[in-house]
Amino acid sequence: MLGALRNGPHGKCAIGGAAPERAADLATLADLSARGLYMPVIDSTYALEDIAATHARVDSGRKRGSVVVTLAPPL
Repeated sequence: MLGALRNGPHGKCAIGGAAPERAADLATLADLSARGLYMPVIDSTYALEDIAATHARVDSGRKRGSVVVTLAPPL
């Protein structure tokens, strides 16, 4: 588990996995994001109507980051 805290090849640290939801953690992430210190990696964004394409992207093994599903078409 602590291995995830080591810096990767580009000097960045990534932590993944499930964790309990806490309001204080969400507030911390919001603060870090507002200050530009936390930037999630978004691979692509799909509308809910394109859920089949969304699954195809995830299953392709080529995504780099999160795939986001929205209720409205992407801008």
